[in-house]
Amino acid sequence: MFISIIEYLYIFSTVKTLGCDVGWKRFMSSCYYFEFESVKTCYDAKSDCHSKGGYLVKIDNKVENWFSKSYLQTDNNKDGAWIGAHDTVQESNFIWESENTSFTFTDWHPDNPNDAGSGEDCASMRKLGDYNWNDASCSLLYSYICEKQK
Repeated sequence: MFISIIEYLYIFSTVKTLGCDVGWKRFMSSCYYFEFESVKTCYDAKSDCHSKGGYLVKIDNKVENWFSKSYLQTDNNKDGAWIGAHDTVQESNFIWESENTSFTFTDWHPDNPNDAGSGEDCASMRKLGDYNWNDASCSLLYSYICEKQK
């Protein structure tokens, strides 16, 4: 427990808004926008991120994943949030939307991606799975996380 509190304090002590637009959080070399007030389909969330000059978050490593999870958990996010991965180009081959690149890090919930019910082509971080990644139908309504370089 003590270590997780130290990690929590470290992560949030490094969060600043310097160099980011109002409403965005700076972490490492990016700015993040956590949209928890409204829910959208994955496509609409992606469009909203683009209109803000960013993209749905591309999670490159454990620290960035932990940062994203921490915000979802502290805001008591109801169901989950869209992240910027999909397998619409080739089934079961998830890539990052922002760069059309394969993953170098993953945090899939056990047995995911599973395309349960078919058509689960977008990635989310779901509360049900402790905010581990889950493939989901792109038409579901979730909060979302945008990212842009500072």
